[in-house]
Amino acid sequence: MTVMMRAAARTLGLAVAGLLGLAPASAVMQILDDTHPERNDRFYTGTVPAPDNFLRNADDWSGVGMSGGYWATLVSPSFALSCNHLNYHPQTGSTVLFYPDNDPTATPISRTVADGQRIGTSDLWLCELSVPIVPADGIRYYPVYSDVASGFLNSEVWVFGKDDVGVETSQRIGRNVIDGVGSLTVSGQPGQQVILYDYDRTSAEVGGDEAMLMGGDSGGPEFALIDGTFYLAGINFFNYSNGFAPDPDGSGGTRVSAYISEINSAMGVMSTLGDRLTVVPEPASLVLLAVVGTGVVLRRPRRRPAA
Repeated sequence: MTVMMRAAARTLGLAVAGLLGLAPASAVMQILDDTHPERNDRFYTGTVPAPDNFLRNADDWSGVGMSGGYWATLVSPSFALSCNHLNYHPQTGSTVLFYPDNDPTATPISRTVADGQRIGTSDLWLCELSVPIVPADGIRYYPVYSDVASGFLNSEVWVFGKDDVGVETSQRIGRNVIDGVGSLTVSGQPGQQVILYDYDRTSAEVGGDEAMLMGGDSGGPEFALIDGTFYLAGINFFNYSNGFAPDPDGSGGTRVSAYISEINSAMGVMSTLGDRLTVVPEPASLVLLAVVGTGVVLRRPRRRPAA
């Protein structure tokens, strides 16, 4: 099923005025049931009984770092991914902090950004760390799922956004379901390989955790939950309003697996340490369709809210 782009997608940075001067309310990732910080905030300091602790404890999130409010997600010992638009990524010479667990009072592992570059014409930005992460640091990096676009459809996606502005421990976790995968023109940039997830406010699939990206979330990670394992699927890119009528509002990220060869090539140019992405081959059962050209998105059938 395909749907044509209706020119409504916009980068998160362009959706608001002045990324660095955001008001706190403008920077908070939108969660359907927005009354439970103990459930959705990774670094919540109060008592968190089960089952409200399952979002933060579902996986090891230590490789999700920040630098002055900019996101950096580890994909190898020496490299992290963020977004390109509006330079909303850690700058060369800045320090990225990685926390080994979900305790904001713990001593973080810090790394200086030695270099960075855009991946082709995508919205991905690759950051090189001055010193590689080593096992003793207790920080992990994330595998990439090698799909052929449609393999992500219907997968649950766990999305990181902000619960405040400019603080490395301001990390909010929401959930959604991937509704579309394909190639779009986003904010005048053609051929962007993306994943899409709508915000229909029905609680039909992920309950009150349903998330929509807002200004300030750009560059955060999107993890697809496939066969019980989390894979880095996307990097936060844009939100849209009624861009795919009759669908509701929604969000999108750059599909990392579409740029595996480009990322590995950039790593080889920027470093002599031999870093490469950890890529998990796709099961044969998910080899379906290839993306069919700029402006076309593979879509799953629309859900109907329960009566």
